[in-house]
Amino acid sequence: MADAIIKLKQGSYWEKTLKVYTSDGDLYSFSSYSSVAMEIRRTPQDKTAIATVTCAFVSPKATSGEITLILTSDQTADIPSNAKTLDDYTIYFGDVFLTSSTGIRTCLCNLELHVIPEVTRS
Repeated sequence: MADAIIKLKQGSYWEKTLKVYTSDGDLYSFSSYSSVAMEIRRTPQDKTAIATVTCAFVSPKATSGEITLILTSDQTADIPSNAKTLDDYTIYFGDVFLTSSTGIRTCLCNLELHVIPEVTRS
């Protein structure tokens, strides 16, 4: 089950900022993590990613509690859509992984992405 459903328009620049809180309601500190990564796949079991999302900790990573996720318009245009109408969408999956400075990987969240088809291509 996905932690969140995110819509993105094929062929459009896409940027999301995730704000993460501790169970106490404080902003999460990413200071012990060296990297963050996300890939999009047609199914969770697919061996090949449809897209690799540019991910970054928002500075200062010790106190901001934020991660930015970005796909360029070229990247979203390359994501196949089987949708037949603008009310329809193609479902993809992604997860955001954190890697600690010691190499330990932790899944922050699981996402379901709804890709809405592009109409204008010029």
